[in-house]
Formats: sequence, structure tokens, C-alpha cells
Amino acid sequence: MVRPVRQILSGAAELIGSLEQCHMSIRCPDGGPGGSKRLKFTHTEFSPYAMLSVVASLTPYSDFNQSPRNMYQCQMAKQTMGFPIHATEHRADNKTYRLHTPQTPLARTRRYSKYHMDEYPNGTNAVVAVLAYTGYDMEDAMILNKSSIERGFAHASIYKSINVNLRDERGRDLKFEANTSAKRRDGTVRPKGAFGEEYPQAIPSHATFASTKDQGVSVVGTHADALLIDSDGLPHVGCPIWPGQPYYNAKETLTGSNKAGKLKGEETAIIEQVTVIGGGKGADIKQASIKMRFNRNPVIGAPSGAMSMKYPGMEVKGVPKECSVLCRR
Repeated sequence: MVRPVRQILSGAAELIGSLEQCHMSIRCPDGGPGGSKRLKFTHTEFSPYAMLSVVASLTPYSDFNQSPRNMYQCQMAKQTMGFPIHATEHRADNKTYRLHTPQTPLARTRRYSKYHMDEYPNGTNAVVAVLAYTGYDMEDAMILNKSSIERGFAHASIYKSINVNLRDERGRDLKFEANTSAKRRDGTVRPKGAFGEEYPQAIPSHATFASTKDQGVSVVGTHADALLIDSDGLPHVGCPIWPGQPYYNAKETLTGSNKAGKLKGEETAIIEQVTVIGGGKGADIKQASIKMRFNRNPVIGAPSGAMSMKYPGMEVKGVPKECSVLCRR
């Protein structure tokens, strides 16, 4: 945690720490006395922007904003839905957020280009219509263009990695293996979510089916949950897992009993990646990292987004169809 300043006596650059700078006399580079003519300075800043942090220096026209709003923008910029990493498939973070359609800002500061923020963009440009006439007093809320959402506006995903370690089960010798004691059930019952949604389902093998019984991928094996779990007890990559459905199965070597790990929560997950940890030289697999993907698209009533309604563009009278967000203040 060091930053560079310039020594006035020698003109050399010096790296100072956060605890040290509280007891130093550092001058602004404008050459002024800094509020006290008797104060003697030993160092000077390289630029007037050095007093700002990296996040604070990315806000354009900050001198036109209210000071608390600038601080609030720094907080929102750090927790925004952006593009934090490029090697998503090589990482096993507990939780990672990713925006699918990041864009470079139209208005930017000099520090934005200096820090190469386009390599890790953290937002999307939105055409906003502010309605501030009589009758448009809905306070702090937004109306999103339904067509913009259907084209991918603000679509994002959350990646969660679950580390399953069978060695943590004390007193039980478990290994990943499919449940062969129960047979596969080929029913036509389609799972439903907490709000009645029925999609996504497993991708059908053909586009033309004569009946709903044939809908689904062609599974291999007669074990239980063969559409979700492979013969090795680990899930299929790309398979949708609904809440309450198993995404792995482990079998005890002594008794033959099965233990299935079921998805918790109310959201549908897509198996993104399955990584086997250890298990070399013919040994049984005891540990695996299962990465899941959850959709994070704009929804009505979300506490963080505060979206009130999705309107088709042709139903919003007097507003250009290019507008993505309507703010009513």
C-alpha cells in the first residue's frame, strides 16, 4: 500500500505508505501554500488527481456532483456487475459475477485510459429518458424497455463453485458413483420453479417430436437420474439442475448406500464445469469441484435493481424506442 510523491529538495520520486503520509507535509502541485503560508512542505504530489483513489478517479465530471453522491458512486462501482476476470474456466472462485454485454463508457476520465479499464469493463451504456412532468411522480423507480431486455440488455451470470470432498464424511468410505440400485424413470413430469417457471429444460436431441414423451436428450445408462448424473456419479456439463434435484451421487463401499447432493435454493443452475481433484494412479475419486452458472437478468421487483415494470417499446408513447431505461422522478 504505497504511492509515489516527489521530494521538493532533490526532485526524486519517493514511495510512501498510508501510515507515513499522515505525518508528512505534502503540497498540491499547483504551487500554492495549501492554506497556510507558514507551513513548510517537504514533498509535492505528481498531479492534482493523486488525492483520489483509483475508483474515485473514474467518475467523469465529479465536480458537478454532490459530494456524497461521489462517495456513493465509488461504492456502486466496486460492487457493479462487470467483467472481473478473463480466465473464468481456469478459476474456482466461490462466487463470481460476469456481465455478458460489457461496453466502454462514452464519457471517461484520463485515469480510465491510463489504468486500461477497457480490459475489465464494468458496465453498459444505457439510453435513459427522465420524465419529470406532472403525473410522472413515481419517485425512485425505473421502467425498462422489454425489447432491450430481450436483446440482452444487462444480462449477467453468477458462477458458483462447490467443492465436494468425500473425505470429510467421517466413519464412511464414499466414492463418486451413480445410483444403480434405483432404476431410471422416464416420466413426462416437467419440474417447476418457485414462481411456476418450467424452463430451461434439457436440450432435445431433435427439433421435431411427435409427443411430449420423446422430449429430452438421449440418455446412456439405466441408473437413477441418468439425465442429470453420469455413470461416474458426477453431473453432465451443460445440464440444467432444478432446486431439489441431485447434482452428484456418492456410494459407500461397505454397505452400498447412496448419498446424493441436491441443489438448494430457488434458482435453476446450469452445470458449467466439473473438475476432478486427485484420484490419480487408479484411485477412487474423492474430491471434485462443480461450477454452476445462475442467470442474473433484470427481473421485476428485484431489491437491488428496483425495476418496476417491463414495457414493450411501442406501448411507451412519446419516448423513442431506442431508450432502454425510463426514470420517473
